[in-house]
Order: sequence, then structure tokens, then C-alpha cells
Amino acid sequence: MSAHEEFSNNTLHAFVDGQLQGDERKKLLSAMEADADLREHVCALRRTKEWVNLAFEGAQAPQHPLPTISGTAGWSRLAGLAASLLLLASGFLLGWMASSADEPLHTVVQRQLEPGNHKVVLHIDRSDKARFDEVLDGAEELLRDYRDKGMEVDVLANAGGIDLLRADVSPYAQRVARMMRDYENLHFIACTNSLLRLREKGIQPLLIDNTQQDSTAVEHIIHRLQQGWAYIRV
Repeated sequence: MSAHEEFSNNTLHAFVDGQLQGDERKKLLSAMEADADLREHVCALRRTKEWVNLAFEGAQAPQHPLPTISGTAGWSRLAGLAASLLLLASGFLLGWMASSADEPLHTVVQRQLEPGNHKVVLHIDRSDKARFDEVLDGAEELLRDYRDKGMEVDVLANAGGIDLLRADVSPYAQRVARMMRDYENLHFIACTNSLLRLREKGIQPLLIDNTQQDSTAVEHIIHRLQQGWAYIRV
């Protein structure tokens, strides 16, 4: 039996949730140290958990029981949701790997573009000047390099990344406004859930002019993945 097969999914999920204690935790950590496949599987579970948390940021518990899914239409909706989650998971893995790559962002994106489909979502979710530099420099490089090939770039911000698009706090407000004027195929998009959470804290964020808003970061990513766009989490 491989180390991977030795631990149940319940055990692995308990570890990812921080609920595995004592000798069982030590045993799993030792196995992960010796088994690269097990390490990658645990990392994938952790990444999936992060996406689930992102998807339901700020969500309210339903006040009424959810309707039962029945009939062809209901199962079609369920199948559509499953397909979307698969797209989201595959896109997230790509973004996760790209964010740790030791090379310029625009070269990472160039490897992921489909032939004849020069479209990418650059997703930023942290208030970090180095990441702001990376996403803006990368977007501008791509738009210059592929100007004649129909390049389209969405810069999607949520959570702390919203600070990039706030006229009241962004260190790059003038640059972002200038880039939107210079490149008609560049769109800066703020997650409305993140804006709502700021307002709930008593903060009234002022967005840079012409910044777009979408319902949630996850929904925007899923929509673009379904359209064949590449996705990179910066």
C-alpha cells in the first residue's frame, strides 16, 4: 500500500482543516515528507478549500430551505455547476503555479495562451505593492506584444486586491486610469462582494473612473474560463 492509499480522504480533509492532532498528524506529516504524490494531493485539497472559501466570502445563510433539485432541468443545472467547478479548479491550479513562478508574469501568460485566443484574466487578491507592480507591468507588456492579435486582458481584483482600484488609496490610480485610456482591450474589474464587505465595515471605497464591477470574483473567472480565456492568479 502506498502512503497515499494509507490515509482516508476524511483524514486528509481533517488535516487541511487543522483538525488532525497528535500522533495521527505526525504520522501524516512524516508520510508527506517521503511521498511527493501525497504532498501534491494534500496541496490540491488545500487549494480547493481556499477556492471554496473565496466563492462564499460574505455569503449569508439561506432563510428558507433550499429547493429540491428534481427533473431534467434541475439535473441540468447541477451538471452545469459541476462543469463550472471543474473549470474553476483547473484554472486555479494554473494560477497557483504561475504565482510562484520565478519569471516575469507576461512570459508565464504567453505559455498558457491558446493559439489564436489571446485572452487572459489576471487575478489579484492581496494588497501588495510588489504584486500590483507585477500585474500592471505584465498587463502592459502583453497588450504591447499582442496589440495586433486581439489581446484582451481582464485585471480582476477582490479582497485586499481591491486597493489597487481604489482612487482613495491606490498608489497607482493615475497609472491605472492612463492604461484604461491607452488600451481599449484592458478592463479593470472589482468584485462587488469585496466592495460590500468594505461598506459593512464603514468604509466607502471610491473606485478609479471606468472600473467595472462584477458580482463575485469566482463567477467572473468561471465565465471567462467557459469562454476559453487563460487565467493567472498573481
